[in-house]
Amino acid sequence: MKETLLVFLFGMFWAGYSVAQEKLQQPVLRPGMVHSYEYIDLWKNEVTRTTGETVLSVDGKQASLEVVESRAGGNFMRRDRLDLLHLTMVRPRRSGPHQAIRFPIAIGDTWRWGFSVPYGQNSTVILTWDLSAKFVGWEDVTVPAGTFRSAKIEHIGHWRTSDGGEDRLIIEYWYAPDVGRFIKGREIHYRWRKIDIQEEFRLTKFQPAQEDAGRLQWKEKLEAAIKAKDWELLDKLTEEYALEIEREKQKK
Repeated sequence: MKETLLVFLFGMFWAGYSVAQEKLQQPVLRPGMVHSYEYIDLWKNEVTRTTGETVLSVDGKQASLEVVESRAGGNFMRRDRLDLLHLTMVRPRRSGPHQAIRFPIAIGDTWRWGFSVPYGQNSTVILTWDLSAKFVGWEDVTVPAGTFRSAKIEHIGHWRTSDGGEDRLIIEYWYAPDVGRFIKGREIHYRWRKIDIQEEFRLTKFQPAQEDAGRLQWKEKLEAAIKAKDWELLDKLTEEYALEIEREKQKK
């Protein structure tokens, strides 16, 4: 009963997630949120680059990001656009969006997607992806930023190039509603029936928007009380949380 109450109260405030919902909805990102990632070459088991992605503004189905990227050549800053329906960056040169996920989504949902894009900045060769995707279920996933309940999305298909290349492509993503982004992803590209590229990204840090920081603190307190089975403390915290909810409603 108390666990259900916790989920209900927290779900009222954390946009995009509720166990009572049949489908996962598009996340609501807020200005000031920061997601930091590391990208690992799994062949060499080494970090090839890192990014820090700060939400500047949100406009409908896209978010404007300031991305600071660090790699061997130095540090770079750029503005980017995040497609909130698929949680991938907008790339105008592609013939369609990279559908890493497709909101709203429920366990068992499947879809087919793909795109074509010039292979390289000045290349006349066209690269095409053709994949089938499925929301296979929930997993508890640990990354440097912590452990998160995550929706696992599997993609299986092929890549091909207009000059005759073709082989398999396997991609996995783990989406955590608690942070509104993917916390982990892995791509395996085959060439000549052998693994050619293996890359993984992991969330290393999540900084909520200032307005959400207090809600996260409440979540941690409530979860700690449940884990300790301290029902008296949980009752007290629940009452305090209910008062906080009323105060927030009055402010609006």
